[in-house]
Amino acid sequence: MIERGNNPMSCLGEISIAGWSLVIVVLWLLMFPYLWLGEQVPIIVSDNLDSNVAWYKMLRDQGMIFSGPMEMVKGMVIETPRMSYPSGLNLELLLYFFFPPFLAYALNKFLIGLIAFACMFVFLSHQKPENSASLTKVLFSLVWVTLVFYPHRGISIAALPLIFVLMDQLRFQKLSALHFGIIFVYAGYSMFALAGFFIWVTFSIWSIFWMWRDRKWHVPHIFLLGFWLFCSLVQEYQLLYALFGNHGFESHRKELTFSWGLWTDWTLWGMLKSGDYSGAFYSVIYPLLASVLVILVAVQKKLDQTSLLLLVSLLGILLCCWGISNLGFLDQMGTVISKLNSINLLRFNHLLPFLLFALLGTLILQMDFRFKNLLLMGLIGLNIFVYQYEWRHWVSRVVPWTERQVPSFQSYFAVTQFEEIKTYLGEEWKHAVIGHLNFPPAVSAYNGLTCLDGYLQNYDLTHKHAVGKAIAQEINKNEFLLDQFYLWGNKCYLQNATYPDDFTAFKWRVHQPIQDLDFDFTTLKNDLKVDYLLSSVLVEVPELVLLHYFQNELSAWDLYLYQIK
Repeated sequence: MIERGNNPMSCLGEISIAGWSLVIVVLWLLMFPYLWLGEQVPIIVSDNLDSNVAWYKMLRDQGMIFSGPMEMVKGMVIETPRMSYPSGLNLELLLYFFFPPFLAYALNKFLIGLIAFACMFVFLSHQKPENSASLTKVLFSLVWVTLVFYPHRGISIAALPLIFVLMDQLRFQKLSALHFGIIFVYAGYSMFALAGFFIWVTFSIWSIFWMWRDRKWHVPHIFLLGFWLFCSLVQEYQLLYALFGNHGFESHRKELTFSWGLWTDWTLWGMLKSGDYSGAFYSVIYPLLASVLVILVAVQKKLDQTSLLLLVSLLGILLCCWGISNLGFLDQMGTVISKLNSINLLRFNHLLPFLLFALLGTLILQMDFRFKNLLLMGLIGLNIFVYQYEWRHWVSRVVPWTERQVPSFQSYFAVTQFEEIKTYLGEEWKHAVIGHLNFPPAVSAYNGLTCLDGYLQNYDLTHKHAVGKAIAQEINKNEFLLDQFYLWGNKCYLQNATYPDDFTAFKWRVHQPIQDLDFDFTTLKNDLKVDYLLSSVLVEVPELVLLHYFQNELSAWDLYLYQIK
């Protein structure tokens, strides 16, 4: 183990000027699409622009970032308590408090990358203190930096290499203010409910293992784990109030179950190969390379204790997640504590990217083969130009045979087009309730309109039932839509069977008119008080009157505004 006193970060001072220059170049490349294209940069839509970015803009515009849990936020599902949204004490949301949405989004990506580099370099230096491998450590850390980290987990995954070093060092060292400071920042820049809790449990298990192996109590571990839990719970005060507060609010999550659809029948290889649902997306090359290196190092009997721990943990979590997904254990938390019925135990898979890449980095440092650094440079290029969404789709704009049109930040949120819609509606836009057909409510909410529908992790069960009544006949035509709405329900959308779950009906995609729509329009108009329907697909049903057709060259949408007869 490396001897660096109580400061695990001191190794960063050993990086040469050339090494730091390389870091700057890679971070610059990572952010270059944002710097050059501005708001015209293509940005991933799913679970991003269609949800979190719109939430943060709503909270910012209404001055609700730091509001109390039961103060009402207008926008999605008409209005819902502040506790339905992420905490204002999270660093990502604080960025939206201080900066406009696009700049906050870009800064969040940059900070995750910068922190990811420092954390992986510290981990590799902890494994191999010798300066002889400094360039390899810098390059592999940049491989970690250039993975596609899901932006709304903060540094939950990106900073795990440093947290591992911290806990490993504390087996032999005393706690310091720096240790508490690192955990404080990590807890404040992570999503505890969606990833951090499962990471904390895993580190607790590792601590128990280390105490058993070392045959002594590691009191610093216990104190730091307790401090980590405390900071995380304080940061998640909105969620805690939603779960355990005496507020009379009955969440739609009461009916939520993960035992269907995306979360069932996972395979071991499917979980490992690309990281789709584990918060970091990467090439299939990495698990294949790790597999080869594990075999080579094991044959040479050079597998050290840390590599063995990482490998066993990786295989253990894979097996646990496979069992949870395939054997019907997804909702077991709810059998212990009823309020936790919607805890998704598969989120232990958020450890997989760290375990895979920490293991791979450790093995690469142990191996001595020609062109190792060239291989790492190639992997960095692969990550940036092929797997980074912004680069991949920017290149597709200028290389004809690879073209696949996707929206930019600017065109997705269509601010200028919505100014036209507001002008058409007059002062009524400020209080009108809008429903949406094949068009994400997030766009309307981002632009300040009040939406009947929305994509939320927590909203009133009564509202879900009311919307369900209005769309029941239509979603009964499609089993997936039926299960998605009643067994999951986070997407409280006006779904239709003609284009099921298609909320990317951009103007460059061809859609035939919707001619069959079995909604209960009376319920929509009289009970849910819907004033208008906004659709990105032409709708030809007798219950709706087309009021206006909106086109704008800066928008990804052609929009039809309807009124219920």
